[in-house]
Amino acid sequence: MAPKKATRATPKKAQASKPRKEKPLFVKLYLFLYNLLSFAGWGYVLFLVIKTLIDTNGNYTKVYDNIRNELTIVQACAALEILHSLIGFVPSPVFTTTCQVFSRVFVSYYILYYTNDPKTYQSPFLTVMVIAWSITEVVRYLYYALNIFKIHVKLLTWIRYTFFYVLYPVGASSECVLIYTSIPAVAKISKYCPYVNWVVLLSYVPFFPILYMHMIKQRKRVLGGKKKKTQ
Repeated sequence: MAPKKATRATPKKAQASKPRKEKPLFVKLYLFLYNLLSFAGWGYVLFLVIKTLIDTNGNYTKVYDNIRNELTIVQACAALEILHSLIGFVPSPVFTTTCQVFSRVFVSYYILYYTNDPKTYQSPFLTVMVIAWSITEVVRYLYYALNIFKIHVKLLTWIRYTFFYVLYPVGASSECVLIYTSIPAVAKISKYCPYVNWVVLLSYVPFFPILYMHMIKQRKRVLGGKKKKTQ
């Protein structure tokens, strides 16, 4: 008998990454409502900022007086995103989500609301920061709300993953200026409070590049185009 032909062992195909499990309907509805309300909240904050500037002929010192409560509320709701990431409602990394939320909550509550220092909240950097935050969040939350039900708008997607190039540095640098500006005011609360400011300021050095590069990678993944499969 002729010997059997040796058959070449075919390498096993790499296991395809498992598709994400479909979220339960109640989770989808909750996230849709959360994102829609957040979109509306930040949109209202942006509207109030613009209205104040128009009504006062560009007097930025009046902006915080007219957005104080609204900004505090919408920023508090943003803290829920850490919980969403922890319990798996969204695939966002817990670390990056915590870093993003913490810096804004710190500025909104501790630096602005609690310290209540006129020199800080009447700074032009407050207005610049809130405008940068608001545009970022209006776009982001609307994108997320539509994406839950797989509604994709190309222009919105492009804005979501492009505007951050300017808005993130503008927002972060404004945050740093306000944190630094408030040091004399927080020193009146406790002699140890300025150390908190300095620790948070120094944390921007390693963490901001991490968050910025994370967004660049996200943009490349979403807008970079898919490679054609070859047989």
